[in-house]
Amino acid sequence: MRGGLPLLVAKNKYGKLITAYKKNKQEISQLRHESFTCPECNEKVILKAGRINVPHFAHEQTSNCSMQQGESAEHLNGKMELYQWCQNHGYPSALEYSLLEVDQRIDVVARVGKTAIAFEYQCAPISLEEFETRTTGIRQAGFVPIWIFGERYLKSLYNHSFRLSPLLKSAIMKEPPFNQPILLFYSTSKKRLTLLSQFYSSHLRSFVQRTHRSLRQVGLETFQSLPTNIPWNRFKSYWLKEKQQLRSKQQKYASEVDKKFMSMLYQKYLHPQYLPACVHLPVQSNHRLLIPNYVWQTQFLLNCWQKKNIGECISWTEALMVCTESFAKTVTMQYSTSSVHPLYEYLSLLTLFGYLQKTPHGWV
Repeated sequence: MRGGLPLLVAKNKYGKLITAYKKNKQEISQLRHESFTCPECNEKVILKAGRINVPHFAHEQTSNCSMQQGESAEHLNGKMELYQWCQNHGYPSALEYSLLEVDQRIDVVARVGKTAIAFEYQCAPISLEEFETRTTGIRQAGFVPIWIFGERYLKSLYNHSFRLSPLLKSAIMKEPPFNQPILLFYSTSKKRLTLLSQFYSSHLRSFVQRTHRSLRQVGLETFQSLPTNIPWNRFKSYWLKEKQQLRSKQQKYASEVDKKFMSMLYQKYLHPQYLPACVHLPVQSNHRLLIPNYVWQTQFLLNCWQKKNIGECISWTEALMVCTESFAKTVTMQYSTSSVHPLYEYLSLLTLFGYLQKTPHGWV
């Protein structure tokens, strides 16, 4: 892009932050006679405004400013729309806010009551390491981070099934204003927010509750009134297919995890076809783990439960110990999801279905 890459906010000679895209034609004409600098590097920037492009500022092409990096139209429009959403709801807010103490720039910051919130609209690819670093920096600066992902991250497989990468699993939020684990996606073309909740993961796939809302219709109360259950008939059909695939699907390109799983079964003269129905049960908190639930559920079955006689007690410590290796490989959660431990949830399911009975000392 000639003249550098877009910058929505710049400082005038008095140090006041000027947001270009909010100005009308007359105001733009007046601004052309003023000088502006970048709020981060203090280099001179140029006002760009025409009939097609969104009014913005730009660095010179020779600039080495950290803000001089590529930005898609989707990202540019998205953060403007999120900023306008904050303004429409009366939240004191700022666009392209610099956190000098951690050398980061936030798309939109807002104060909601006593809470300072940092909205990050992520459209471009980002590594898990960078995501964690930026999230930590936002917290250190005293803000609650809310990540909203672009459409490219919303990978629907079919119906309520989505592919969730380790990055998205790490980004699942459950902090005020959210009352349950949630992921947010925003489409600038549809002006629509997509909310995923109620996660039931099977390795890289997850069955979720999906809710669409027009951005204009979304308020903080929206996050307090999301469905707390899932479409049961669809979920039952989905999970039965998952269990059938585990038992019958031929894997041409098995992952290292599945290779180790099959090796473990063969050493015990077993095959997935002959695993009992209580293996590969849907556990909601399984999104915290990097391995499929059928692996650690089978480990528990073979290394703990099978070795017990009828009436013998299984303690929590004993059950946890046989799955230690599996539970050591977890997703680094950037938010407190307050979810039940996957193994405890599984033991509760086995109790519900009559396989086990809960006692004060464990399960029998």
